[in-house]
Amino acid sequence: MAIDKWRLDAWAVRDGAAFASRREAESLDAENTVFIAVPDLEPVPVGRLSTAISATRRGFQDGFRDLEGNEIAFDSLEQVIELIRRGFLAGGLGPNGSGAPTGRPRPGGDATGSPEDGPRNIDGPGSGGAQYYERQIEITQTEKLLWHDGPSGARASLSLIAEEANPATIAEGARSKTTTSLLSLVHAYAESITIDWEQRAEQFSEPLDTKRLVTWYQALGEVGVWSGSRDFHEFVIEHRPGVGLQLLNNWRRPPWNNPAPHELAGLPRQHLLSYAPCPRRRFWGLGLSRFADKVTLPMCVGDYFDNNRYLPELAPAVLGALILTLDSFPSALAGGARFTNARLAFALRWIASQMPQTILPDVAEKLLNDYAWRQLDGRPPAGLPTRKPDGSGGGASSVPLPTPVPLRS
Repeated sequence: MAIDKWRLDAWAVRDGAAFASRREAESLDAENTVFIAVPDLEPVPVGRLSTAISATRRGFQDGFRDLEGNEIAFDSLEQVIELIRRGFLAGGLGPNGSGAPTGRPRPGGDATGSPEDGPRNIDGPGSGGAQYYERQIEITQTEKLLWHDGPSGARASLSLIAEEANPATIAEGARSKTTTSLLSLVHAYAESITIDWEQRAEQFSEPLDTKRLVTWYQALGEVGVWSGSRDFHEFVIEHRPGVGLQLLNNWRRPPWNNPAPHELAGLPRQHLLSYAPCPRRRFWGLGLSRFADKVTLPMCVGDYFDNNRYLPELAPAVLGALILTLDSFPSALAGGARFTNARLAFALRWIASQMPQTILPDVAEKLLNDYAWRQLDGRPPAGLPTRKPDGSGGGASSVPLPTPVPLRS
């Protein structure tokens, strides 16, 4: 009888690489063995299972098991590929994540609590940027504005909002209440990041970080957050940010029409996400220290948007998508409202395309989601289960079992 289940033989979670075989549980007799790694995630045939087993002596963990120590079976190779992709993304989350840059930015909320205070920011926003975002949510009355109702699914709802914003299907300059509110919140969250980044630049006076902040100003203009010099001028006059004031005084043109600092010339705008702070709302994880974390979470946590169905929770991901897809569009200054609608629609479709789409076994889904959330606890990250509780059945690269963490934004 043919074997129809795939199991992981060896897995380097943070490196995004794994060996998998079609075999029975605990068996050393495999019908097929493949190697899969980012970025292409294409299965490469491996001649022997022994090659995969030897990887556990070279930094790979020994397979993937449930909390009772049983090997987790997958119905298809597509499920294995999705597991590796999401595990790689989750491994970059948090202050200890593999995607964290040297000289990591400080958290965007109140980081003065002790470990006994728990892993969540339960008292409310602590940074100036977070407080600003909360005020804008209150002004726009979007705190409880749903962007998807659950039964239709987040991906379908994203596609619906994208269609509402598509300039090919709406009248010139027209927007639905959802898209109008979403754009307002995207702008507000972008400005809240800028406020926190300005405070950090003033406090630590790191020249390269200040130059990245200048590039951040340029990027916000390019994606349409400040659709003209008037919006930029009003933000600077209201908040009096140090770098923003210098740009306003020294540049005759808006900052996004000026060349990037020499040290940053040629770098894509996407690199800014890992350096930008992350202003935290109430109940956001204390380990959220980089804007990149808030953008990555929907890509690796399978039920993320099912638990974050209010518009203020979607806005950060949309801002990240606008920046990550910036190369697909010229400057937003050239197109007005019609162009802004097109960019919003494209960003929403991009988020939908990056969300988990392959259904994993329930036990794998839960363990992977718990692993992603634990990265944001601000504690040393735990791995994914590799061996039985009594220590048997594992390889040389044993890692701690994950502790389930409550879902949160």
